[in-house]
Amino acid sequence: MKGIEAIREMNRNNLYSFYQGIGRIAGFEIGMVSSARYVSNAAMEWPSYILGGGKMSRSSLLQIFNRMKDDTLPYFWMRPMDEDPEFEEFAGEHGIRKVNLWRGMHLERMSPFRLPVPHPELLFEEVITQHDLKAWLQVLNQEVMTCRELSVKNFINLLADPSFRFFRVSRGRKTISTIMMHKRKTETGIYMVTTALAERGKGIGRWITASAIDRLLADGCRDFVLHATPSGFPVYQRLGFEECCDYGIFWMFGKK
Repeated sequence: MKGIEAIREMNRNNLYSFYQGIGRIAGFEIGMVSSARYVSNAAMEWPSYILGGGKMSRSSLLQIFNRMKDDTLPYFWMRPMDEDPEFEEFAGEHGIRKVNLWRGMHLERMSPFRLPVPHPELLFEEVITQHDLKAWLQVLNQEVMTCRELSVKNFINLLADPSFRFFRVSRGRKTISTIMMHKRKTETGIYMVTTALAERGKGIGRWITASAIDRLLADGCRDFVLHATPSGFPVYQRLGFEECCDYGIFWMFGKK
């Protein structure tokens, strides 16, 4: 039985490894500022984030805030909420607001779910071609991205990296649901889960998540982590995931 601190560490490490791994493969700038990691690119498009950092001195935070204002660091900062209880108030005084809250969750699983297919026309499959990757991204851009679209050029090289795997649900070869898995040494992270608006409420999100876990169980994976939005949280609870930590997503007001 894993302790809560070990589970939280797995959750954090997978999250940071996911974004830094994408940044590295896409050729973005990756570095450290004070005790925080960051991934950045000139266009400040996804996945530009400051990541974690723990409890910092106020002078260190002000230096980072100034670099965010000067466009030399990303505008978004992803932080575990328990790192510094006073961070949110201090950041708010300097124009940085919490715009989202993700719940870190964990599941230890030994046997496959083998959930029934929600509809006989649906197909679960791995995405391995550029053509299917473009269709996969189209669903994400339509359903999740509200500003800048995700660029296929930042994902193409991930297809050849064994630590990243893409899966989809299709209906008549049309992609309607997506999921992405990031394998590390001790755990696998679940990301980019979405379903086309017209297909929601049919159990597809739960099915694609369970099916992807079943596929990774066959490779020996046992620990799974994810970072749930409020809408996704009850779906993952029904699969047995348990909350282990919370992440605040902070944004510098006025930046685009």
